[in-house]
Amino acid sequence: MIYFWYFVIYSFFGFVLESSYAFLKTKKVGNCKCFLLSPLCPVYGFGAVFSVLLLSPVNQNMVLVFLGGFFVCSLVEYITGYIYERLMHVSFWDYSKHPLNIHGRICLPFSMVWGILILGLIYFVHPTLKNIMWNISPLFTWLALGFLLFDGLISIKFLRKNCSVESLNWVNKFYQIFFAGKTPMAEE
Repeated sequence: MIYFWYFVIYSFFGFVLESSYAFLKTKKVGNCKCFLLSPLCPVYGFGAVFSVLLLSPVNQNMVLVFLGGFFVCSLVEYITGYIYERLMHVSFWDYSKHPLNIHGRICLPFSMVWGILILGLIYFVHPTLKNIMWNISPLFTWLALGFLLFDGLISIKFLRKNCSVESLNWVNKFYQIFFAGKTPMAEE
Protein backbone atom coordinates (compact mmCIF):
# COMPACT_ATOMS: atom_id res chain seq x y z
CA MET A 1 0.00 0.00 0.00
CA ILE A 2 3.00 2.28 0.31
CA TYR A 3 3.02 2.68 -3.48
CA PHE A 4 -0.56 3.91 -3.34
CA TRP A 5 0.63 6.80 -1.15
CA TYR A 6 3.59 7.46 -3.42
CA PHE A 7 1.13 7.68 -6.33
CA VAL A 8 -1.17 10.07 -4.42
CA ILE A 9 1.59 12.35 -3.16
CA TYR A 10 3.47 12.52 -6.45
CA SER A 11 0.17 13.09 -8.31
CA PHE A 12 -0.51 15.98 -5.93
CA PHE A 13 2.99 17.38 -6.46
CA GLY A 14 2.29 17.13 -10.20
CA PHE A 15 -0.96 19.06 -9.75
CA VAL A 16 0.90 21.81 -7.87
CA LEU A 17 3.64 21.90 -10.52
CA GLU A 18 1.15 21.98 -13.43
CA SER A 19 -1.00 24.64 -11.75
CA SER A 20 2.02 26.81 -11.02
CA TYR A 21 3.34 26.42 -14.57
CA ALA A 22 -0.09 27.25 -16.05
CA PHE A 23 -0.46 30.30 -13.83
CA LEU A 24 3.03 31.61 -14.65
CA LYS A 25 2.41 31.06 -18.35
CA THR A 26 -1.12 32.53 -18.60
CA LYS A 27 -1.56 34.52 -15.35
CA LYS A 28 -4.84 32.62 -14.90
CA VAL A 29 -5.85 29.66 -12.79
CA GLY A 30 -6.57 26.69 -15.04
CA ASN A 31 -7.88 23.17 -14.68
CA CYS A 32 -4.72 21.14 -14.08
CA LYS A 33 -6.22 18.03 -12.53
CA CYS A 34 -7.58 14.82 -13.95
CA PHE A 35 -10.05 13.97 -11.17
CA LEU A 36 -13.36 15.62 -10.35
CA LEU A 37 -12.72 16.10 -6.64
CA SER A 38 -9.07 15.33 -5.95
CA PRO A 39 -6.30 17.76 -6.89
CA LEU A 40 -4.22 15.10 -8.63
CA CYS A 41 -2.44 14.65 -11.95
CA PRO A 42 -2.09 10.87 -12.25
CA VAL A 43 0.50 11.01 -15.04
CA TYR A 44 2.94 12.40 -12.47
CA GLY A 45 2.02 9.75 -9.92
CA PHE A 46 2.45 6.90 -12.37
CA GLY A 47 5.65 8.35 -13.80
CA ALA A 48 7.16 8.79 -10.34
CA VAL A 49 6.14 5.35 -9.06
CA PHE A 50 7.40 3.54 -12.15
CA SER A 51 10.63 5.54 -12.03
CA VAL A 52 11.19 4.70 -8.35
CA LEU A 53 10.54 1.02 -9.05
CA LEU A 54 12.51 0.69 -12.28
CA LEU A 55 15.42 3.02 -11.59
CA SER A 56 16.37 1.84 -8.11
CA PRO A 57 19.02 -0.59 -9.49
CA VAL A 58 20.81 2.32 -11.24
CA ASN A 59 20.21 5.13 -8.75
CA GLN A 60 23.93 5.54 -8.14
CA ASN A 61 24.40 6.77 -11.72
CA MET A 62 22.91 10.21 -12.38
CA VAL A 63 23.16 9.84 -16.16
CA LEU A 64 21.23 6.57 -16.11
CA VAL A 65 18.65 8.04 -13.72
CA PHE A 66 18.16 11.02 -16.04
CA LEU A 67 17.88 8.81 -19.13
CA GLY A 68 15.63 6.36 -17.29
CA GLY A 69 13.37 9.18 -16.10
CA PHE A 70 13.35 10.60 -19.63
CA PHE A 71 12.22 7.30 -21.17
CA VAL A 72 10.04 5.86 -18.38
CA CYS A 73 8.06 9.06 -17.85
CA SER A 74 7.75 9.74 -21.58
CA LEU A 75 6.34 6.24 -22.07
CA VAL A 76 3.93 6.73 -19.15
CA GLU A 77 2.90 10.12 -20.54
CA TYR A 78 2.34 8.68 -24.03
CA ILE A 79 0.27 5.75 -22.74
CA THR A 80 -1.73 7.97 -20.38
CA GLY A 81 -2.47 10.44 -23.17
CA TYR A 82 -3.48 7.58 -25.47
CA ILE A 83 -5.85 6.14 -22.84
CA TYR A 84 -7.44 9.52 -22.19
CA GLU A 85 -7.98 10.07 -25.91
CA ARG A 86 -9.24 6.59 -26.79
CA LEU A 87 -11.30 5.64 -23.74
CA MET A 88 -12.54 9.00 -22.48
CA HIS A 89 -12.34 11.07 -25.69
CA VAL A 90 -10.41 13.93 -24.04
CA SER A 91 -6.92 15.33 -24.17
CA PHE A 92 -5.36 17.04 -21.17
CA TRP A 93 -2.28 18.18 -23.10
CA ASP A 94 -1.19 18.67 -26.69
CA TYR A 95 2.46 18.95 -27.67
CA SER A 96 1.77 19.01 -31.41
CA LYS A 97 3.25 22.52 -31.70
CA HIS A 98 6.43 21.54 -29.86
CA PRO A 99 9.51 20.21 -31.65
CA LEU A 100 10.09 16.49 -32.00
CA ASN A 101 6.67 15.42 -30.73
CA ILE A 102 5.03 12.04 -31.19
CA HIS A 103 1.28 12.34 -31.90
CA GLY A 104 1.19 15.45 -29.68
CA ARG A 105 1.37 13.20 -26.60
CA ILE A 106 5.09 13.57 -25.88
CA CYS A 107 7.86 15.84 -27.09
CA LEU A 108 11.60 16.19 -26.60
CA PRO A 109 11.60 19.37 -24.46
CA PHE A 110 9.12 18.02 -21.93
CA SER A 111 10.73 14.57 -21.95
CA MET A 112 13.94 16.30 -20.91
CA VAL A 113 12.01 18.02 -18.11
CA TRP A 114 10.83 14.57 -16.99
CA GLY A 115 14.45 13.44 -16.76
CA ILE A 116 15.35 16.47 -14.63
CA LEU A 117 12.30 16.03 -12.38
CA ILE A 118 13.20 12.38 -11.82
CA LEU A 119 16.71 13.36 -10.77
CA GLY A 120 15.19 15.58 -8.08
CA LEU A 121 12.72 12.88 -7.12
CA ILE A 122 15.27 10.06 -6.81
CA TYR A 123 17.97 12.04 -5.01
CA PHE A 124 16.02 14.47 -2.83
CA VAL A 125 12.25 14.00 -2.57
CA HIS A 126 11.81 10.23 -2.43
CA PRO A 127 14.51 9.48 0.18
CA THR A 128 12.86 11.95 2.55
CA LEU A 129 9.30 10.90 1.80
CA LYS A 130 9.78 7.14 2.03
CA ASN A 131 10.68 7.36 5.72
CA ILE A 132 7.52 9.30 6.53
CA MET A 133 5.11 7.10 4.57
CA TRP A 134 5.38 4.06 6.85
CA ASN A 135 3.58 5.89 9.66
CA ILE A 136 0.23 6.16 7.84
CA SER A 137 -2.58 4.14 9.41
CA PRO A 138 -3.88 1.19 7.36
CA LEU A 139 -7.47 2.31 8.05
CA PHE A 140 -6.73 5.78 6.67
CA THR A 141 -5.07 4.16 3.65
CA TRP A 142 -8.17 2.06 2.90
CA LEU A 143 -10.46 5.07 3.32
CA ALA A 144 -8.27 7.14 1.01
CA LEU A 145 -8.14 4.33 -1.54
CA GLY A 146 -11.94 4.05 -1.47
CA PHE A 147 -12.34 7.79 -1.93
CA LEU A 148 -9.85 7.86 -4.81
CA LEU A 149 -11.56 4.94 -6.55
CA PHE A 150 -14.94 6.68 -6.16
CA ASP A 151 -13.47 9.94 -7.46
CA GLY A 152 -11.83 8.10 -10.35
CA LEU A 153 -15.05 6.39 -11.38
CA ILE A 154 -17.14 9.55 -11.35
CA SER A 155 -14.36 11.45 -13.11
CA ILE A 156 -14.31 8.84 -15.89
CA LYS A 157 -18.09 9.09 -16.14
CA PHE A 158 -17.96 12.91 -16.45
CA LEU A 159 -15.18 12.74 -19.05
CA ARG A 160 -16.87 10.07 -21.16
CA LYS A 161 -20.27 11.78 -20.97
CA ASN A 162 -19.06 15.29 -21.79
CA CYS A 163 -15.92 14.53 -23.84
CA SER A 164 -14.34 17.59 -22.25
CA VAL A 165 -11.78 18.15 -19.51
CA GLU A 166 -13.87 21.19 -18.60
CA SER A 167 -16.44 18.80 -17.09
CA LEU A 168 -14.00 18.24 -14.21
CA ASN A 169 -13.67 21.95 -13.56
CA TRP A 170 -16.30 22.35 -10.86
CA VAL A 171 -14.38 25.25 -9.29
CA ASN A 172 -14.97 27.26 -12.48
CA LYS A 173 -18.69 26.51 -12.27
CA PHE A 174 -18.69 27.62 -8.63
CA TYR A 175 -17.11 30.95 -9.55
CA GLN A 176 -19.55 31.47 -12.41
CA ILE A 177 -22.56 30.86 -10.17
CA PHE A 178 -21.45 32.95 -7.21
CA PHE A 179 -19.59 35.76 -8.93
CA ALA A 180 -22.00 36.49 -11.82
CA GLY A 181 -19.91 35.06 -14.61
CA LYS A 182 -16.62 36.57 -13.46
CA THR A 183 -14.24 33.64 -13.41
CA PRO A 184 -10.49 33.52 -12.82
CA MET A 185 -10.31 30.14 -14.58
CA ALA A 186 -8.63 29.79 -17.94
CA GLU A 187 -10.93 28.94 -20.81
CA GLU A 188 -10.05 25.66 -22.51
